[in-house]
Amino acid sequence: MARAGHGQVLCAAGEAGVGKSRLFYEFNAVAGRGCLLLETFAVSHGKASPYLPVIQLLEDYFGIADSDDLRRRREKAGGKILMLDRTLDDTLPYLFTLMGIQEGDDPLARMDPQIKRQRTLEAIRRILIRESANQPLILIFEDLHWIDGASQALLDLMVDSIEQASILILLNYRPEYPHRWTGRAYHGELEMRPLPVECTQELLAALLGPSPALADLKRLIFAQTEGNPFFIEEIVRALFEQGILARTGEVTLTRSLADVRIPQTVQGIIAARIDRLAPAQRDLLQTVAVLGREFPAALARELAATSADQFEGTLADLEAGDFIYEESDSHGTRFAFKHVLTQEVAYGSLLGQQRRVLHDRAARAIENIFAGRLDDHLADLANHHTRSGNALASVHYLDLAGRQAARRAAYPEAADHMTAALKLIATMPPSDERDRLEIHMLTALAQFLIPLRGPGADEVRQAFDRARELCEQLGDVDALYWVVFGLQFSYIMRHELETARTLGFEQLTIAERTGYPAMLMGAYIALAQTHVLLGEFSAAADFCQRALALPADLPGYPLVDVGEPRPMILSILSTALMALGYPTQALARGEEALVLARRAGPYSVALALSSLAQIRREIGDTSTAMENVDALDALATENGFSLWSAQAAVTRGRILLGRGQFHEAIAQLRGGAADFETSGAATSSIGKLRPPTRSVTLARRAKVSS
Repeated sequence: MARAGHGQVLCAAGEAGVGKSRLFYEFNAVAGRGCLLLETFAVSHGKASPYLPVIQLLEDYFGIADSDDLRRRREKAGGKILMLDRTLDDTLPYLFTLMGIQEGDDPLARMDPQIKRQRTLEAIRRILIRESANQPLILIFEDLHWIDGASQALLDLMVDSIEQASILILLNYRPEYPHRWTGRAYHGELEMRPLPVECTQELLAALLGPSPALADLKRLIFAQTEGNPFFIEEIVRALFEQGILARTGEVTLTRSLADVRIPQTVQGIIAARIDRLAPAQRDLLQTVAVLGREFPAALARELAATSADQFEGTLADLEAGDFIYEESDSHGTRFAFKHVLTQEVAYGSLLGQQRRVLHDRAARAIENIFAGRLDDHLADLANHHTRSGNALASVHYLDLAGRQAARRAAYPEAADHMTAALKLIATMPPSDERDRLEIHMLTALAQFLIPLRGPGADEVRQAFDRARELCEQLGDVDALYWVVFGLQFSYIMRHELETARTLGFEQLTIAERTGYPAMLMGAYIALAQTHVLLGEFSAAADFCQRALALPADLPGYPLVDVGEPRPMILSILSTALMALGYPTQALARGEEALVLARRAGPYSVALALSSLAQIRREIGDTSTAMENVDALDALATENGFSLWSAQAAVTRGRILLGRGQFHEAIAQLRGGAADFETSGAATSSIGKLRPPTRSVTLARRAKVSS
């Protein structure tokens, strides 16, 4: 069906050991010829590592190796895309950002997180759909019960997109995994149950032969395993290893059946097999179990701390015993446990102190081998350091992993990383260093919660409040300034403007005490914006003039991503001047802001266009105002600035209202309001004017007329 262009989704659901992965392996061996096969899987500790299975799949598709530097990775990805279809070149910024291989500043840094995520997923979807036009494509996602939310979103999108594509998606998972695909004509699900007695007998006949003398043993095995094929295989293997079964032409039982003792669970049989290994083999198996179900040979060699010959020999013994198997791909030689249960049992057989030591060695091995590409291993490093008891190192990597997740617009996972780091920090003994670390994590958590909960959310305020408390205890003026800055922004979004004003003056006091121009700039802008919202336009204009008197080459303030400072100052000033009744000055300042904004970047341009459109609407130049709105809307759409799109809709609605086009105006206003609400902002940091009172409106009209 898939080869004929009728995409299919086939799911295999069942408990561990019933043969889900084995079924896919055997299917691909006979049906995968002439197809492009891309495989990936989720891991238990990877849930908080967004897009991990997706990145693994993309690296496989592009043929990226661990040894490739950033430039080589970009060349492979870019070259593959351009050879596939040059119209897909617009997907590259999203791929490069996702894979962490962009060069220089991230061009998507200011894009709305939801739009960035949607476009990233859409870019991958387009590439895979286009590839399937060249050759049938088999996509395999295993162990979905451990999948992260971002990877799940891609999977949902692909399932929705393949009905007319030459794509077969194979998925497997344990019964607790939920999905929403049931009912689609092209979706099928295999409920993989344990084997019934007749199939168990067939399997045992293949493993042991048809000897009638083994009939009672086969019945015992079925009774013990209840038809779980992995359990059956492990029992048979264990019986051979114990010498209870022997192969002398045919398989024979060397002891009385009454002497055969079979563990009650598959975990028990695996544990017994591990116990019977030679010490060197058992030690190596337990050691590599710390690395997870799959691991690079180079990392295992580094962790084993034995001679190369001894390592290779012991690894070969484990492979011969069917504990692990070797596979090769673009990343080089890798090994994997035959089954995740084998890895879990081997890991569980380690004592607590052994685990901590091995996790510490694993972290150091990763840091040594992948020193140039640690970004690919942040979640692993955080996991190893956490389990080793090295809280400080774990917090460091959780911080990096959180910021990486945020760059990928995976804010739930970013917030999870910061929350995990804060829990570890809480276990550290009191010290100034501990408090500074907590401040750092709290401010990061607040930033990541803003796209999730909205800037006015209680969780955002609480994070900033706690950080402020710690700054005051430490007497850290620099940190206190930026924490108060974020807190003030949060109160603006909550409509608690008097509190925001109080915090703004607190910022200003700190800035004046330090004398740092960048701090003064931030305080002036925050206060100007707050006073505009309060309707106190003279004070707002005064703060803007003070900001403009500062050196022009100051960087923008870093806590809230709102663009370069001077275009913003001029835009706020133009709004204040218009409200005060100086339309000519307001228009001049607005146009000056737009000129500077075009050099600063798209976010600054959006702010300037919005202010100009509102000014021109109020002075009656609705044609030019509409041109500004259309330019703002196009810019917002291109760059994923959802709040600016909402602002464009609101301003367009006001222009249409003034023209008497009431139905169109109401539609635009409703759409803009809905977009603001779904953005999570209580009010917009972009739309700085409250609805004016009638007296303000009449006074403004009188001044414009004069």
